[in-house]
Amino acid sequence: HELLENMPVRNVVSWSALITGYSQQGQNEEALKCFDKMQHEGLSPNVITLSCILKACGGVGAIEKGGMIYDDIVNKNLLGKDIALGNTLLDMYAKCGALEKAQAIFEELPAQDVVSWNALMTGYAQLGQSNVVLDLFQKMRAECIVPDSITFLVLLTSCTHAGLFEEGEKLFDDMCFVFSLNPELEHCTCMIDLFCRAGHFDKAKVLLEKVEVLLNDKEPSYNNLPLFL
Repeated sequence: HELLENMPVRNVVSWSALITGYSQQGQNEEALKCFDKMQHEGLSPNVITLSCILKACGGVGAIEKGGMIYDDIVNKNLLGKDIALGNTLLDMYAKCGALEKAQAIFEELPAQDVVSWNALMTGYAQLGQSNVVLDLFQKMRAECIVPDSITFLVLLTSCTHAGLFEEGEKLFDDMCFVFSLNPELEHCTCMIDLFCRAGHFDKAKVLLEKVEVLLNDKEPSYNNLPLFL
């Protein structure tokens, strides 16, 4: 920031670099202040700037600011040209709890990838709408979109909060054996929580012991974790 302030000439690239840094470090308020200063200098944001500011808006719930940026994106006809920017916009509305708007953005995208579906499912999961999350997953699979580890983390978290033991156990099994995804610590934590809520303390203990062994392993492999499923 000090370097930028001392530059004789600042352009959108230098401002975007600083805004990106603040956004990546979770300093969303600072990112928004820099964005305002950049615009005050008469500079127009590029796609990178817009993506970072949308992320910052989602981080602090600045939905009005995000709406202004959405209008700018529409005026520049960028929504249909850059799927990453569209996904960031979708994620911003989802994190702000504006699910109707997020759903509308999702449907406006020229194509939806796994990031698009994850963002929408995360929004519904945050509002505790587990049935909608599971329904979206089925629609995602019907579109032949291959889920990733984030998809299953959202699904398992939703099942845990809703107490959906059988659904969660099957999803964990599918993640490991159908989609060949190694469960990470967050997935295992969700399953341990889910097992305990359902009263399956034996399964929770087995998984916890396996995780403890793997955490102490120099080259951990989660391939053999779900042996009890």
